[in-house]
Amino acid sequence: MSATPANVIRLDTADPVAYMRGLGERARQASRRMAAAEPGDKNAALLALADAIEAQAGTLAAANAKDMAAGRDSGLDAALLDRLELTPERIAAMADGVRQVAALPDPVGAIRDLSARPSMAGHPSPDPNWNAG
Repeated sequence: MSATPANVIRLDTADPVAYMRGLGERARQASRRMAAAEPGDKNAALLALADAIEAQAGTLAAANAKDMAAGRDSGLDAALLDRLELTPERIAAMADGVRQVAALPDPVGAIRDLSARPSMAGHPSPDPNWNAG
């Protein structure tokens, strides 16, 4: 078993409520940092994530094998198990998907498809038979 990287923080999973609260707080902090980050820094982080997925493919597959065995032992449906299984191809597709996201334009702060809509306030309904009440 490989050691946990220094930048990974383990959350206590014995208390699910505390775990979820801590996870949510960390996600909120990360979202604020990411919103303020430069696009190049975000893309570098995404590319590093893709590289880490590939570098840790064996670790991911081993952990997934344990999860799959536990799922089979607890009677999870075969279709669900199939969706949860991480094959080498699926792990490679995860890394590829992260790289595809890094290649997209940064949407933070962008305004798209903005157009003025006419307001019907103060005007009679275009359908004389329409009844709001």
